[in-house]
Amino acid sequence: MSSTAKAPKRITCWNCSGHGIVASYDMDGFMSPDECATCGGSGTVIQYPSGVLAKWPGGPLLGRVSNAEPSP
Repeated sequence: MSSTAKAPKRITCWNCSGHGIVASYDMDGFMSPDECATCGGSGTVIQYPSGVLAKWPGGPLLGRVSNAEPSP
């Protein structure tokens, strides 16, 4: 009997489009670059086979995608 566990995969961050930097505004309306809070500046997030999203493997969870692969 062989069981093959599916590994998590890295996907591009949807908030910064993979750049790791987003625009930040202060009270005066000045725009400056800031680290993306969704991916932590890496530009990618982890998607587990169950559809769960995380900042890094084992890291803070970000939510779940609805089109994940069904579990056996």
